[in-house]
Amino acid sequence: MRRIAIGLAFGLMTGMAWAHSTTDGTEPADGAVLETVPEMVTLRFDNAIRLTKVELTHAEGGRETLDLTGVKSFETEFVLPVTSLGAGRYQIEWRGLGEDGHAMKGQFGFDVK
Repeated sequence: MRRIAIGLAFGLMTGMAWAHSTTDGTEPADGAVLETVPEMVTLRFDNAIRLTKVELTHAEGGRETLDLTGVKSFETEFVLPVTSLGAGRYQIEWRGLGEDGHAMKGQFGFDVK
């Protein structure tokens, strides 16, 4: 009986681990080189998450927190406006919560000529 309970608990924990969402793509793509600064960035996830913070950092020292005012639900895709800070390296760092309550974070970057 004890083995069954341990096996069941392990199975539940394994299933919860598989429930974590991962980035399914971004626009611009990580490492992209662009001619102009995009007006928007897109983050896609394989499972729904709720974004809690997204920050943009520019190589020349500029930093801004992207507006998440309208983002209040769990989604698989987010399209967020970006302010142009000129040519250079842009780094996007995001934080969120999965539907299972686990905190998540990630980043991607692109360059503008």
